[in-house]
This record gives sequence, C-alpha cells and structure tokens, in this order.
Amino acid sequence: MNILIIDDDEVDCISICRQISTVHNCEYANDEDSALDKIKNNNYECILLDYLLRNTTGLDLMSKIKELTDTPIIFVTGHGSEDIAVEALKNGAKDYVVKTQKNHIKLLSSIEKRLQEEKTHKEKINFLQRYITNVGDVLSSAWIRYAIPSYYGNDGFLLGCRRSFLLYFRILLVGVYFAYETLK
Repeated sequence: MNILIIDDDEVDCISICRQISTVHNCEYANDEDSALDKIKNNNYECILLDYLLRNTTGLDLMSKIKELTDTPIIFVTGHGSEDIAVEALKNGAKDYVVKTQKNHIKLLSSIEKRLQEEKTHKEKINFLQRYITNVGDVLSSAWIRYAIPSYYGNDGFLLGCRRSFLLYFRILLVGVYFAYETLK
C-alpha cells in the first residue's frame, strides 16, 4: 500500500515514515506544489496531511486534493485544536490523529481502518454495478411482451409480461435498493 505524507517538517515526515514503513510504502512531500504533483502522477491508498504547512493550511490543501482524488485523508498534526479537528472531519478527512512519538500505534490503526473502509466501499460499488447491469439485461430481454406509449410521455407502460419476469424484476429492484442504501 502506498501512502503519501504531506508535512513541511522533514524530521516529522521521516519519523512518521519510519513508523509505518514496516507495513506500508510511503513517500512524502514538503509543500503544496510537490504534494499536488505527486498526487497527479501516482496512486495512493491513503494521504496523511499536516495542518500547518509553509504557504497554506492542511484544510486549504485538502480541498485541492479532493478535486484530484477520492483517496482517504487522515489529518496528522501537532498544532491542532478541537476546532481544527471538527473542521477537517466536516470537510472530508477520515480521521484526525495528534502527532506524538507515542501515537504511532493509533496512526497505524487509523490507516488500517480507513484502508479497510475504502476496500469495503469499492466492493459495494462493484456489487451495485453488477446488479444494475443485470437489471438492464432483464429489461432488454424478450420477457416483456409489449408496451405502448402513455398519455404523459413516451416511456410507455406495461400491458403484459410473463409472471416470472415480475418476480425476477422485483428481486433485482430489492437488491439494487439494498446495495444503494448500504453505500450511504
């Protein structure tokens, strides 16, 4: 798993990288431009973002990152407050970890949890896409005998079909609804 650490303090970058390098590959960027460049040119499974950067804040940079990727972002900072944590989480950060030497276990745990959530989310999306494809296949099959245009539009309404089609279609719609609701 590739992780990007964005922090203007190189000592902190190296320290965090050492903490997680036993489990993950990591790279780091020390400023906004190099961070955005790395994000554009690489795929990362997780981004660790400091709040205080040279020419910007982590909150400002996070909005630019969100325009480029949906990679989970974890705020990792030593200069934060509850207000910053709340703001970061409202703007899409997946977690907020205070940067200390003793917090590496919490940081690793947070990374693993976010990566697992991301994997589960992608599996649900794939499941939903397969289900929608099945519904399209059923609707385009010859199970529908005929339909006529309705008074209110050209969508038409069903005049007749096989009973097995209605049962199968109901099962598909329930599956799509269930998959959609679990993605929320």
